[in-house]
Amino acid sequence: MSKSKNTIVGYIDYDTQTTQPLNLCRIIATKPRSITAGRFLLVEDKTLNRKFIVKIISGPLYIPSEISPRAPIKNILVTRGVKITYTVIYEAEIVGEIDEKTNTLTSTLTRPSPTSPVLIAETPLILEALGLKRKGMLIGHILGSKGLKLHLDPNDPNFLPRNVAIFGTVGSGKSNTAQVLIEEASKYGWAVIVFDIEGEYLFLDQPNDNPKMISILESDYHLEPEGIEKFQTYVPYGGDIVRTDTKIFTIPFGDLIQTAMNTFFDIIEATEAQRRYFTEILTELRRKMAEKHKAYIEEELPDYLLTTEEKEKIAEKTLTIQDYLDEINRKIQVERSPHKRLSLETLASKLETLEKQKIFNHTNNNIKQLNITEMLKPGKVSVIDISTVNDQIRNIIISYTLAKIFQTKIKNIKTTPKTMIIIEEAHSYISREKAKIMKATVNMLQTITRRGRKRWISLVFISQHPKHLPDEIFELTNTMIIHKLRSEENIKPVAYAASLTTQEKRIIPTLRTGEALISTPTLPSTIRVKIR
Repeated sequence: MSKSKNTIVGYIDYDTQTTQPLNLCRIIATKPRSITAGRFLLVEDKTLNRKFIVKIISGPLYIPSEISPRAPIKNILVTRGVKITYTVIYEAEIVGEIDEKTNTLTSTLTRPSPTSPVLIAETPLILEALGLKRKGMLIGHILGSKGLKLHLDPNDPNFLPRNVAIFGTVGSGKSNTAQVLIEEASKYGWAVIVFDIEGEYLFLDQPNDNPKMISILESDYHLEPEGIEKFQTYVPYGGDIVRTDTKIFTIPFGDLIQTAMNTFFDIIEATEAQRRYFTEILTELRRKMAEKHKAYIEEELPDYLLTTEEKEKIAEKTLTIQDYLDEINRKIQVERSPHKRLSLETLASKLETLEKQKIFNHTNNNIKQLNITEMLKPGKVSVIDISTVNDQIRNIIISYTLAKIFQTKIKNIKTTPKTMIIIEEAHSYISREKAKIMKATVNMLQTITRRGRKRWISLVFISQHPKHLPDEIFELTNTMIIHKLRSEENIKPVAYAASLTTQEKRIIPTLRTGEALISTPTLPSTIRVKIR
């Protein structure tokens, strides 16, 4: 291991109480300007012959040296501008103990002795001790230490495949963080699909032209601005077209039902009766369409290779909303039960509303079905612009695409690349308030994360209102990037899910734009980072 620089910035203080937590210690600073919140420092305990890594979690605190802080005379002296000598105190968390044989950080069951010197360590020493990579996805640098770059390994199964959540209020920098993940994942050969709700990612193929940002890239990271090379935007039929090279897509309604029927039911908020009637109608339509399209089906595959059920499933893919509406209206005409007729009429009304959106089964030859195989190419970034469609269509597109990606990956695990999926404003897709009635959607997400992990599928949830996200989303994500949040309602679930300390929780409202707390299984401690 590299030797640390002989730069002492303080000393371990004596304890002031007998119930001091095992993982905390106090530092008397001799060079307070060199100590900042979140910084990692080295403690060389010659009494115990041990070395510790500590992280500053609070301070500075200014304690009068010659009189008691509670002495009344202190207040008089302060208000009269009389200078009092004082000691600068910081509180630090003991991250771990350095194993000299393996150059790694291990857990410890003791604490540094009083008067042990606290030093600024060389960058390689901290990197080695904390297990930080010197190569990989460049996320940013540890706050207060520009030399400590945070690289995360894109090939570590405990990072991206265990899913990521990015939280932050408006203007906190969460979209920039998402863009960094997108750029870095693409660079390392991941296919990236972005559900863009605000139209923020439509020009990722164009280099940053902001002089201030260019200067920071050059000075802090020795990088030049680059656009993403393999890039394509998509917009559903009926949405606004921002770029002339955007591909317009449609969704075959029959394929949607075959791919994600229960999730579709969740989104249109179908009752149990409506779900049952829809399924009955589907069974009848399957039979009719199989007979109607017999010649087409036999052309696709020889008749002797297909079972009756397989023929019906092929026919099912050709079904349109209008086919369902015609069958429902036929049943309404002959239905004698007022309750069933009312359910059928309500179901028809919901389908008619969707039909008006014109996204399903469009017949224009220039408008194609969303091509998932085209998106799943190494290094390609595909942005699906759903900024100008309503919430219902937006959620249908997300559910359908997620299901198709998962199915494609399952069938073609050896030929498809590692895949990252960005879901912006995740609370508008699946919320705590709707979790009970969107069980199928939650189940789909759980299935994708559970079975998708081994197939290198990563979901990235982004939200400015984590209080609205159901508990299941927090359970699915193991890496959390937390930007500034103001309200306790938003901070509480995030702090609990990320297992933040009280001090770390208090930092969240004070974070500046671009600063974040990162909690991930690949790091031994939550780290305060300036995102690049």
